[in-house]
Amino acid sequence: MVPGFVQLGLIALLFQLAVIGGFYGYLRYRHPVGDSMARRRVLKVLAGGVCLLAIGQAAAIGSVGSLWVSPLLSFEQALLIKDAGLLLTLVGYIVVFAGVVIHSRTSVS
Repeated sequence: MVPGFVQLGLIALLFQLAVIGGFYGYLRYRHPVGDSMARRRVLKVLAGGVCLLAIGQAAAIGSVGSLWVSPLLSFEQALLIKDAGLLLTLVGYIVVFAGVVIHSRTSVS
């Protein structure tokens, strides 16, 4: 059993992924990309960013949450993993933003 803040954090992560997916769906509907290669490139960039931010947030939440359940990590190790997860999350959001920018530059006007 995991602590409640880990469960709440994972629900927040799923909500963030749903918002990103909904925003990209709206963007794809309102401003379609004509070239299939450009569309594939945008999807790869967005999927990579979403994977990075999901892994980063799950690692950050899980490392601190693991201290409550069974302390496999020391406190310093858990904080180091949390910081690395937050950095990975930041990089993921930057990549998602880059995917949206690529989409907007290649969309048919």
